[in-house]
Amino acid sequence: MRGTVAHNAHRSAIHWLGIEPGSGAILSAGADGKVMAWDPAEPEQVRVIASVPSPIYCAWQDDHGQRMVVGTSAGELFVLNMDERREAQRIQAHGLGIFSLATDRAGLLYSAGGDGTLGLWQWSNGSVDRLELIRRIPLGEAKLRAIAIHGDQLAVACGDGPVHVLEAGSMNEIATITAHGPGASALVWHPGKPVLLSGGKDGEVAVWDVRNDFKSLLRIATHRSTIYHMAFSPDGALLATASRDKTVKLWSAKDLDPVQRLDIKAGGHSHSVNALAWNGKDLYTAGDDRRVIRWTVR
Repeated sequence: MRGTVAHNAHRSAIHWLGIEPGSGAILSAGADGKVMAWDPAEPEQVRVIASVPSPIYCAWQDDHGQRMVVGTSAGELFVLNMDERREAQRIQAHGLGIFSLATDRAGLLYSAGGDGTLGLWQWSNGSVDRLELIRRIPLGEAKLRAIAIHGDQLAVACGDGPVHVLEAGSMNEIATITAHGPGASALVWHPGKPVLLSGGKDGEVAVWDVRNDFKSLLRIATHRSTIYHMAFSPDGALLATASRDKTVKLWSAKDLDPVQRLDIKAGGHSHSVNALAWNGKDLYTAGDDRRVIRWTVR
């Protein structure tokens, strides 16, 4: 498998990837403050669909594509009306950067702050344009790096090592997992098994048993540096991991046996890989080299 460059239109590092509802275009956002859309059906065109004045670390878009929320290095949330292509709201949400955004099945939005706090937000009176803060709780002294939600459970990766598992909505703590000594940096729930997977600055992936108080099931050394993102393929067969060590690796979802290494020799990245997005059998990756790369997994 060889990677092909989808686009290199960003002027700075790319920190987030997503899929545009409806069109299936690949969304990317990064340190240049731009959100861009690239449609595989029109590969020569890259659209700037949003712009904010600070580097973007993360983003979220609703299932209808009507609204987008981006989190920035300055700790601000921007609510963007995508139908009208305008900024609807600007909120100073955290004291430091915002590294992850996620919603639960009740539609509540969670923000992971570099100030060690987790924010809980709701849409004001059903508005598609206005967020209001319900609650903010401290989870540690270090950055909160990732949020992953499954059903009524919310997992948060903390830069000082633990993973906190909370009840969605109430934010009551279910478990605190001693996950990665140097810091936890990535999270994903297994689509077919009752397990939570975490990745850390130690380059390891750890597997935690949901049904047994999140006890450790397995640890594997996967990368030589921090794991920034993990994502399962839509069919649940593969796990992709992206790392600061400039590589992306594919693993069997069944037993975490290695499947493939995607590195610069295979047309991959020359710098840290920060983000992943699956679109069918295509895996898209992006990182500090400002490129979005497409891999077709057979």
